[in-house]
Amino acid sequence: YFIYQPTRNIDSINTAPITDISFQAAQYYYRYNAKDNRKALSLFQQAISLNPQVSANYSGLANVNSQGYYQFGEAIYSPKDAQQLSTKAINLAPNKPWGYNSLGFALYLDGNYQRSIEAFNKAYELAPDWGLNLSQKALTHLAMGELILAYQNAKNALKLNPTDPETNTALGIVFESLSMPKQATDMFEAVLNINPNHLLAQSHLGQLALRKKDLESAKFILTKLTTKFPNHQFGHWLMGHYYLQQNDTAAALTSFNKSAQLGGRYRLPSQVYIATINKDITQLEAYDMQLESLILTGNQWVELVFSQAIIAAAMGQDDAMDKFKLAVENTFSHVYRLENLPITFSKKEQLTILDIKNSLIFSNQQKQLKRVPGH
Repeated sequence: YFIYQPTRNIDSINTAPITDISFQAAQYYYRYNAKDNRKALSLFQQAISLNPQVSANYSGLANVNSQGYYQFGEAIYSPKDAQQLSTKAINLAPNKPWGYNSLGFALYLDGNYQRSIEAFNKAYELAPDWGLNLSQKALTHLAMGELILAYQNAKNALKLNPTDPETNTALGIVFESLSMPKQATDMFEAVLNINPNHLLAQSHLGQLALRKKDLESAKFILTKLTTKFPNHQFGHWLMGHYYLQQNDTAAALTSFNKSAQLGGRYRLPSQVYIATINKDITQLEAYDMQLESLILTGNQWVELVFSQAIIAAAMGQDDAMDKFKLAVENTFSHVYRLENLPITFSKKEQLTILDIKNSLIFSNQQKQLKRVPGH
């Protein structure tokens, strides 16, 4: 994906090895695993230090940061760094697609969906045949609750890149969000045929099992995943929810602790669950302030709103039920999460939660596509 002309005006630097380093870095990056992502990180840094004028190296390093944050649970990665690196890539090569695409993905991970879509659209204008662009854009539409746009983008992405595990995964995630578990399962299994170690495909199969209350499958998938990839935060996060479904709060606490110790997007939500299980009011208040400040700075990730609802309920606040309703209005769709909250509700609250749950089940059923050609 990184195609560029090396600058020829710097006689003191032999540009051939720089191109090789960049190419090598990109190869490591596209393996999508923690070890190779770290290799890509150091190679892109090396390429930048050898020749700071090559735009694609900055977007490459931005992608490494985004994926590291998204999948590999290490605190060295940050979507904020990814945004800065992407901006640098765009400044160096405003007519190339890669900077806009890496910016779109970094903004998506930061919950800044409107700007994310704008960046993805610009990348698409410059490279309309780039499937990865459309699949990442599909995830942003999904986060905004724009399900049909998400489906169309993910489907078109797969047409452009049918053997790319990322395009297959994105369509699987879209089907999962459309409450179409069979189609979602087919997509994730197709991914694992291409890459048997694909983290997101495995963890989403685990989540599908949780959604279906198939606890045996969930345990099998998530145990295997978290044992083999101890830094995959989403796996530990889901494992915590598996234990909550089993009413085993001690084991859930262990999983949420593992998730919270890693860097990545589920760190704060995991901390909220830990403080809720421990009934730690001081921590809950501190996390509530952190969530509020993220939301005020424009982060629209619905998990933040749901976390605030959990805190309000754990602290016995009057507006807790309104906050759960707000989360559902803002695209929160996981029934299994509402059913397994580590909180003791009053009789009245139990009835309200039941109402919210039933309306969520109904709205999830309405999302299903009536006809899915080719599936």
